Amino acid sequence: MFKAIIISTIFMLTSCESMSQRERILLNYNSEKVKTYESNLVQEDQYTTNGKYYHHKYYKHLIGIARYLIEEKQFAIVKHSIGFYYDKRENTKSKLYLGIDIKIEAQPELSRSTYHSVAGAFIRHYLTDILQVLFSCKSVFREKEIVGIVAGFQWERNGKRELVTLWIAEDDILKYENNMLTLEEVIERNVITDTRGKIIRLKLELSSHSTAI
Repeated sequence: MFKAIIISTIFMLTSCESMSQRERILLNYNSEKVKTYESNLVQEDQYTTNGKYYHHKYYKHLIGIARYLIEEKQFAIVKHSIGFYYDKRENTKSKLYLGIDIKIEAQPELSRSTYHSVAGAFIRHYLTDILQVLFSCKSVFREKEIVGIVAGFQWERNGKRELVTLWIAEDDILKYENNMLTLEEVIERNVITDTRGKIIRLKLELSSHSTAI
């Protein structure tokens, strides 16, 4: 792991001039923070794809994502969830998504709401910041195998764990950042799966609330 950190640091120094300001902010943290946020990253023995290679190469980015979302946004990140995923429905391991799972604390009022309304509320609250922070990793998205972002949200309702997951293509994130798509349009155009892994549709009226980098 120490060797991986050294390699990543050298890479960052040599490519610093080509980074966007957002990427610089994401990577601007004390090296002592590494151990603090390491448990938020996917464990290397979980990988069955080239995700392990990118995990090493962009280790500092992954730590930066964890640090920023926890310290600046107060998000609760699911343990061992930040890393590189492939879509098991397509089973195409050469297409990877930079991903994260967010844990929502138990709330009594959730028991009185439908799954779709709860999922929609969490997406409305968190997704803008997640897209902006993860897509700050411009170096990562120059890799041909990295094709988008996957964001999952987990919560408990009536004693059961539920989740919603969005698989979002890089092209649509670019269009969103350039004001060519609204967040609602991004959600409608991409794949959303529910707790059972079934594809669902969510119709949302969203407004931007971002204070991300």
